[in-house]
This record gives sequence, structure tokens and C-alpha cells, in this order.
Amino acid sequence: MSLSDLRTENKITQEEITKRTGIPYNTYRRYEYGQAFPSPKAICALAKLYNMPPGTLFEQLCADKGLLPKQADVI
Repeated sequence: MSLSDLRTENKITQEEITKRTGIPYNTYRRYEYGQAFPSPKAICALAKLYNMPPGTLFEQLCADKGLLPKQADVI
């Protein structure tokens, strides 16, 4: 699930996310557009906003980017 999906699902604007997390607006937009990957600090802030463990959000973001192996590749 992408950050855009999470944001839309939770009915939050980009502006509201940046106000609630302290992540600069342009930085957050780069995260959503896939031009940058969130820092650990940003992942923690976003996970807190979405009430989920940071590790879960990190895994979702990695899966969305294709950075995790497919189940068939896992031994």
C-alpha cells in the first residue's frame, strides 16, 4: 500500500499530513510521487499518524516499491 493510498483511505490531505508530522510539504510530495523514500524519522512520524508500527509501514512501502522478494523467492 502506498502513502497516497493510506492518505486517501484515511481522508487526509497532503497539507494536513505535513502539519501533523512536521514533514515539509515538498518532501512529502516526493515520497508520494516515488521521487524519494522516507527517512526512518519520517516513517516513525507517518506510522504514528496512521496508528501502525513503523516496521509495518516500512514493509508496506518496500513492497509497494518492489524492494521485497516475492513469496516464491523466499526459502
